[in-house]
Amino acid sequence: MLTGSTNFSVTGMYVNSNHVVVFNNANVAELYSKVFNEAWNDHVSETFNKSSLAEGPFLFNQLGLPKMSINFSPHPVGIAQSTLDAIATRVTAATSRCCLQ
Repeated sequence: MLTGSTNFSVTGMYVNSNHVVVFNNANVAELYSKVFNEAWNDHVSETFNKSSLAEGPFLFNQLGLPKMSINFSPHPVGIAQSTLDAIATRVTAATSRCCLQ
């Protein structure tokens, strides 16, 4: 299962600063399959953010995978805000630890 921001074009692969993450794990692939089907069945409408798949995070802590969580957007407003607040808190904490002089 491939995920990331890369477009499979010359500029996507060689010019832009994108990424691809490859998972060889049935559980991760099943989750992405559910998200794809939900988006496809909704015709990628605004209703995806009302589905349970937009509420994540989906936690993985299995042999052969890093301990990780996967989120899919768009999120409901409250979940989006709490996710961004958590990221901002981690960035602030990391900046405070590494950059104090």
